[in-house]
Order: sequence, then structure tokens, then C-alpha cells
Amino acid sequence: MVTYQIKQATELSATEINWILHAWAVREWMDLQEAAFRQRFAQSEFHLLTGRPAPPLAVARINFDFRLRIEDRCYAFAELVGLVCTAPRQGHGSRLVGLLTGNLRERNVEALGFCEEPLRGFYRKCNVPMLYGQARHLRERDHDQWVAATDDDILDLTLSRESVTLLNSLNAQRLAYLLP
Repeated sequence: MVTYQIKQATELSATEINWILHAWAVREWMDLQEAAFRQRFAQSEFHLLTGRPAPPLAVARINFDFRLRIEDRCYAFAELVGLVCTAPRQGHGSRLVGLLTGNLRERNVEALGFCEEPLRGFYRKCNVPMLYGQARHLRERDHDQWVAATDDDILDLTLSRESVTLLNSLNAQRLAYLLP
């Protein structure tokens, strides 16, 4: 039996935290202790697809601390990050994306995500609309300079028409800046 769960960082077990960190394989986070993990991801929720026996089949993080500055306005969105599966190509990732977007839609949460070109096929299979090439107009702070993001596309998980129009209006002269 497969179960879909949503947990706050404080609700994750030590085993789940270790599995997530291992699955993400982000070098700077590999040694995070439980308390540090919970503090770092306090503004996030974790969507898990679990089966028996453990570990989770798939996990994704929704970051509620994501803001973009476009021209002189700040826009807040929920952001999909950290989607990983225990066994790729088993359908767990696409199932989790479907459950996650349905849940966000029911809660009226505007959410986006980002992907690089090689992942387009996966998101197409999940029926996630994409704003092709628009992530190239996003700038991130790297020490004391703004650099182009590595992603290609913006994923429209549950964006409003107005937000889609706004993000589609980005170009080389009208950039979006990721706020800390």
C-alpha cells in the first residue's frame, strides 16, 4: 500500500531526515543534525510517498520562503524543490507530483518550480505546464554579484493567470531577482 503524507520539518523522524539528506546528496547538508535540519527548513513542508517497508518512495519539498523581485515589486510563491525518488522510472515521482499539485490547488497555494532542459520530458509526462526558457531570466546572488540561474524553465504547478503572464514577460531587459 502506498501512502501520501505532508509533514512539517518538525514532524519528520530522524530516519526520514537522514533519508532525505542522503537522497538529496547536497554536500553542504549531508552532516546536518536534526535540530539544524528543522531550523533550516522551518518554512517548508515535505510531501512524501511512502510504502511498506520504508524508506519513502519519493519526497519533495515545498519552500514557502521564496520571493522574486521583478522591477520594483516583490512576489512570493511556494517553490517545489528537492524532488527525489528511491527507485527512478517506477512512477513514484509522477504520482507524487500529481498528488502534490492537487493538494496545493485545493489549498489555493500558488506554486512554481524550475527545471533544466533534460527534465522537461518528466514534467511533460506529469502534465505540468512549463514556461520554456523563462528561468534563464532569473538572477541569484552569488556572494556580491548577480548570476544567471542554471535552470531553463519555470514550472507552472498552480500559478494564477496573472502570475503566468508576469513570468512570461521576463526577458533580458526585465529580469527577476531571487531575494534572500
